[in-house]
Amino acid sequence: MTEINDEVAIQYAVVRRTNPLAGVDDVVKKIIERLDALNLVPDDADEPWDREDADGPDELTVLVRNFVLSIEGDADDAST
Repeated sequence: MTEINDEVAIQYAVVRRTNPLAGVDDVVKKIIERLDALNLVPDDADEPWDREDADGPDELTVLVRNFVLSIEGDADDAST
């Protein structure tokens, strides 16, 4: 899990630097796109970021969104 957190942090820095006015949802989308493009999203269903969740947002989206919200100080919105 640490490796994905490190990669999310790196990609957050890149995305935020190149898109300083982007909203949280746009930043989350761009981070996930970058992780996909770099083949850094594992497909292993045993991992906590499994992308095969039909009941709502996948775990990777939740992980990235919560990371972005925690960095940007919007912790009250982290559960949505």
